[in-house]
Amino acid sequence: MSPRRRDDADHPPDEGRRARLLRAATDQLRAVGARRLSIEDVAAEAGVSKGAVYLEFPSKTALIEAALDALLIDAGVRYAERMALMPSPRDRLVDTLRFVWEEAEREPIFETLLREEHEEGTLRAMATGREAQADAEIEGLRALARAGIDAGELRADLDVEALPFVISLMRSLFLGVEHATAGRRSRTRVLDAALTIFAAGISALPATDD
Repeated sequence: MSPRRRDDADHPPDEGRRARLLRAATDQLRAVGARRLSIEDVAAEAGVSKGAVYLEFPSKTALIEAALDALLIDAGVRYAERMALMPSPRDRLVDTLRFVWEEAEREPIFETLLREEHEEGTLRAMATGREAQADAEIEGLRALARAGIDAGELRADLDVEALPFVISLMRSLFLGVEHATAGRRSRTRVLDAALTIFAAGISALPATDD
């Protein structure tokens, strides 16, 4: 059990303290990433004792997950609003990748998480018990692909089962652009080209005259 000071135990969890800890954890995630985040640093920034952290969160993992959940919920709202403006299943699949890259550009934590996932599997390690949510997201992408095939937008031989994992794999392109180009092309230009190639690969072939 995590150590608690006597004066911490005398004070029940409160929303103000929890909010300060989440803000401090978010700042630490931006600064050092999930792997190097420490409870001590979060507590110091929030102005509480280390024991007070454990009154709100049972572990470092729980604290990080709560901070990430808040960011991901906000991103999910933006994603849903954006997808609602796109009736085309093909455009929604392509823009799913663009959205991930734009979010990583906008929020340093998302880029750090992509990097840690690529190098160490941090997100997979933290995803224990969230298989149902992951399965729902995967099936949502497959449903989009099936709708695109039915609408004649996507090629009929598209591997619908593998497509979500291809999209997941392509997320890491965001991290390698500058290294791959040695700075000779902008990240935006190369990612735009990758989206064009991806869109061409999943799109239905144009009809030909017999």
